[in-house]
Amino acid sequence: MTNGAVGNTDTPFQTLYANLIEAILDGVLVVTPQGEMHFFNQRFVEMWNIPAEVATSRSDQAALGYVINQLADPEGFLAKVEYLHSQPTEYSRDEVLLKDGRTLDRYSAPISYGEGQGYGRVWFFRDVTERYRAEEALRSNMVREEVLEAQRATLRELSSPLIPISDKVVIMPLIGTIDSQRAQQIMETLLEGVARHQSGLVILDITGVAVVDTQVAQGLIQATQAVKLLGAQVILTGIQPQIAQTLVHLGVDLRGIQTRSSLQAGIADALIHH
Repeated sequence: MTNGAVGNTDTPFQTLYANLIEAILDGVLVVTPQGEMHFFNQRFVEMWNIPAEVATSRSDQAALGYVINQLADPEGFLAKVEYLHSQPTEYSRDEVLLKDGRTLDRYSAPISYGEGQGYGRVWFFRDVTERYRAEEALRSNMVREEVLEAQRATLRELSSPLIPISDKVVIMPLIGTIDSQRAQQIMETLLEGVARHQSGLVILDITGVAVVDTQVAQGLIQATQAVKLLGAQVILTGIQPQIAQTLVHLGVDLRGIQTRSSLQAGIADALIHH
């Protein structure tokens, strides 16, 4: 259905106007006060799946009778149409949800000429379904990322907890594998905890660390040095025989770092001297 469906095009201006309306992406409908579909474009017909015979009849009531079967809320739709027809000077914009899942942005405005003489009302319908789906997907991704970040933060906290055992002593038990990212997280947690608790001593227990390589050793040394800058001491506990051999083989310099064989020994020493 082409220009023949949109009304008379007797003049070049009318022809140009009709062609412009046909070119836009919105569905456009002009209804007279007498309930006649005076003007509509092909996009409007396709958007509402209106049969050719209904469009040809130009009856607004006939078109409405066909349209309401596609609506999720036909009563609300008809109520708005009837209200606007009774209020010829009012503007309106809302959204219409269809049963097939589409969402249409609906805008209506009065048409007048001369001394405020009412000619009818124009309706614009724009399919915003894909935009809404994209926005919803974006919101879902943002929520999912926030949840994942919260989970990561919880796991980081659980994997490197800082446990106060007195006013001046805290313990950080380390378990599992330590990579560069976790080493940085350990450093941050350690420094924040020492400053928050105003600790004088930190027991860094590596009983649960199965593998200590150069990277892990350097991370422990850097953490110890950083804690000392805050005025606190560090006791390194839980060095297993195989880890001790590894540290010696790597040539790691642990001078200046207090060590104890077990966490229990470190706690006992801390409670005696602090």
